[in-house]
Amino acid sequence: MATAVSGFFGAGEDDEAKERSYERAAYVVGAFRERFGTILCREVIDLDLNEQEGRETYQPKNIRDKYCVDYVTAAVKAAYEAIAS
Repeated sequence: MATAVSGFFGAGEDDEAKERSYERAAYVVGAFRERFGTILCREVIDLDLNEQEGRETYQPKNIRDKYCVDYVTAAVKAAYEAIAS
């Protein structure tokens, strides 16, 4: 998540822009971790999607709609806050 966020914020430009990008990415990651206790998908949804059992549980329990939408929304809101600051 942090890598994608830092790219989104423009890392790769001049050193000052890179630093701002890293700070914004750190803000997003920190806000997500503070709210949910972790940034790892398998921990927030309590399923390991690399395992067959996790994949078989994901859809029937409607994990995406019950949980993942909220996680993505929280990450986007934090990204917006980081950009706006």
